[in-house]
Amino acid sequence: ESGGDESPAGILARALDLLAAVFRIDWAGVYRLDAPGRGLTLVHALSGAVPPGFPVLPGEAARRWLESVETPEFVCPACRPPDHPAWGFVRAIVPDSGLTEPAEDLEAAVIPLRSLGDHARGVIVQLARRRPTVLFRDSIVAERHLPFLQLIAQHADRAFENVRLTESLRDRSAQLATSLRTLE
Repeated sequence: ESGGDESPAGILARALDLLAAVFRIDWAGVYRLDAPGRGLTLVHALSGAVPPGFPVLPGEAARRWLESVETPEFVCPACRPPDHPAWGFVRAIVPDSGLTEPAEDLEAAVIPLRSLGDHARGVIVQLARRRPTVLFRDSIVAERHLPFLQLIAQHADRAFENVRLTESLRDRSAQLATSLRTLE
């Protein structure tokens, strides 16, 4: 789709809207991985208890796990033991979502982003209350949907790169126009 907001915020909004349109989720947000020791920052969310810009400190083990995620990961009681670092991350972000359930009563998909437009890594996260049915278009995200989520992340990564290249091209064109005026 073209003609929409091509800023990083617009790209993220469309990615989260797509997740909400395809899956029954209770919350989705995007976090930037800040410098080590500084935690994460909520960049964009569908809704929630805190505004974007809010910092989150998930703990060192959860931070290392997030930094190691290269493909979408599913976090649920059946697929991760309670002491897995992924649960530290989920527990840290539940207050941002405004959901009142304990983290262990939720399922999450964590979708890595190589860049958020400012060369910082990030993750798209969706949270859903556990439900007994798993049907595409009427369900939470399931493990079988991880390739689709990877496609969304790749699209967002490419869109961010296009924004960066377009801005670079505009800057260079302005520099060349200035040089041309100086030479005339």
